[in-house]
Amino acid sequence: MAKVASLEGIEKRRAKIAKLHEQIDEDYRNLPFVCDECGHTNVVKDTVITVRHWYTSPHGCTGGDYWNAYDKGQFTCNQCRMRYDISLKTVPARYFKQRVDVFDK
Repeated sequence: MAKVASLEGIEKRRAKIAKLHEQIDEDYRNLPFVCDECGHTNVVKDTVITVRHWYTSPHGCTGGDYWNAYDKGQFTCNQCRMRYDISLKTVPARYFKQRVDVFDK
């Protein structure tokens, strides 16, 4: 026999899912990166990420004239200033202390 869902059960599950999302967000913010140069441990929430963009010029009747974002960002070690690339698919930019967008033309 199939189990009948109740509104209370659905709301409890939604609350559990929301709590899990909060825990995942906190885990991302506290994710450590150890600098290869100086050994300093950088934490995502204390680090600024730089995201570069490039421009596609207009072409044809409807093509181009828009900005693209690289799928990688750069962050700098907070101690020795060594730069590192990181995939924004691995750690989304919203978890970093600040996002700086750089537009190249």
